[in-house]
Amino acid sequence: MNRRTIPMIISAAAAGAALVILSALAFAGCKKESDGQLSFLSAVNAVSPVMPADELELLYNRDFFYDRLDYNEKKVYMNMLRACREMKDTTVFDSVLEDTFLKAEYALYADHPEITWRWSYSGNLSGTVDTVYFDITDENKKERNREAVRKADEKLAQIDPEMSDYDKMLTFYNMIVDETDYVENEYDQDMTSVFIEQDSVCAGYSRAFQYLCKASGIECAYIEGMAYGFQDDDEEAHAWNLVKLDDKYYWVDVTWGDPISDDEKFKKTYPYFCSDDTEFLKTHKPEAAVWISDGQGNVLDEPLYSFELPSCEDSTLDYYKQSGAYFESYDREKMGFFLGNSLEENPEAVVEFKIGDVQQYVRAVNDLFDERAYVYDIVEDSLGSSVANTRDVYFIQDDTTHVVSVFLE
Repeated sequence: MNRRTIPMIISAAAAGAALVILSALAFAGCKKESDGQLSFLSAVNAVSPVMPADELELLYNRDFFYDRLDYNEKKVYMNMLRACREMKDTTVFDSVLEDTFLKAEYALYADHPEITWRWSYSGNLSGTVDTVYFDITDENKKERNREAVRKADEKLAQIDPEMSDYDKMLTFYNMIVDETDYVENEYDQDMTSVFIEQDSVCAGYSRAFQYLCKASGIECAYIEGMAYGFQDDDEEAHAWNLVKLDDKYYWVDVTWGDPISDDEKFKKTYPYFCSDDTEFLKTHKPEAAVWISDGQGNVLDEPLYSFELPSCEDSTLDYYKQSGAYFESYDREKMGFFLGNSLEENPEAVVEFKIGDVQQYVRAVNDLFDERAYVYDIVEDSLGSSVANTRDVYFIQDDTTHVVSVFLE
């Protein structure tokens, strides 16, 4: 995917002036501001709950990026959100500053995967925005959106409400990976490509996962940034998710759980399911930023805004730790027991495990697959010599995540 950039829609006479204003407003980080007005409204409402519904929603909405806006930005966000809910083609403001609008509209885009259409805006020479035009006038687009939501809700109806949030997320992850092929298409930047075509790229995977999580009451943010070091050393634009469970944040990359492989067995993996910063930031660089162009199709070198993201410090929900496939160090007996039982249970399955320590990971790969190839002893002990002598053992190693996948052919 490409970085999402916002063209500056201004009159020709104002172009030079607007660029000067915007460059002066650029900054590297944005911390959550103390919201005095919302605190005041909250105190008033606690004493006498007479606040209109619109103000109540403004106060109590807790979407991830919305929660990082100031009061005026939240008002813009809510104005646009209500228009989108009603599928209006326009909404107007009373001269909102352009920088306020840009930050609010990015937050709306990132918080709401169910809004699958885009928009443009217009303003005046004073650097304000007064009208937003939503690209939803075509009835076919409206029906497509409704169909995607219906299909997503059908999947949600299959989920046992008694499941833990972790298990719900794992189920959503598996659904998307199992049912979606990594294929570029016209709609691959939104969730409709996953729920209708079942073909998408990282943006579609991540926004489909976000929709299912949020509809289940799980806090889930859509994060844009750069990925590197996975297949080559080049950076490329990418998208993934940030989730919150039990007041702790974790990274999830659904797209990288769907490997491109000709082998029908190797269709799913979990290198980044509930990862912490230590693991995830080796290959991912979050930006969560508003990038703008100069009106001539050239993206400016620095983002207009970058949202500050929380740290992901806990690793206990890492998929391999939760599934019993994590080993901090390599022990022949323990590995033999784990692989043997896994292959005996299903000889046709792909068995994955993860080694925490890098030196122990290298030792495990060497002992299992090089030198004497101890893995064949494990296969023979668990499945018998007839299987060990007639089938080859294949493995895939990921030197970045220390995940190894083993299967028989």
